[in-house]
Amino acid sequence: MESKRELLENHQIVLILDDDEMTTEGLAAGLARGARTIITTNDLDGGELVVEWLKPSHVVSDVRLTGAFGYEGLDFIRFVKRHSPDSRIILMTGDAPDALQLEASERGAVGFLRKPFGIGELDAVLDLMAPPRTGSAEWPDIIRVPLLDTILDGRHLFSL
Repeated sequence: MESKRELLENHQIVLILDDDEMTTEGLAAGLARGARTIITTNDLDGGELVVEWLKPSHVVSDVRLTGAFGYEGLDFIRFVKRHSPDSRIILMTGDAPDALQLEASERGAVGFLRKPFGIGELDAVLDLMAPPRTGSAEWPDIIRVPLLDTILDGRHLFSL
């Protein structure tokens, strides 16, 4: 049986960023397990917040987050490398020309998956690239970060 310290050192914190909520929910459901906390978000603001505060062990991001012509996922790689340099970045995309993979690799991505892919493929990449990370064994399996617009519209913020 692992000690509490070993559990904390082996606890993966995985951020999944995709503009499609069904994609993030499906990946989270398939990847969640005891020694791993999955954090999902569907916009860059949420992704940046998670990276700055929690320093995830892994970041799984779509290349395109706001439309057919944006490659925000590539810029997000640089953001992650500045704020959480030990995070392992896996990029996923539906269109994967060699030039895009090369650019992602040069910016710091260590994995690249072409959609559609199976949960087993992503799970294997996460386990293969597992840096030590202090997390909490008491954290829930899945944490969902709502869109900023949802927070602002939902009466969740108030002043004292």
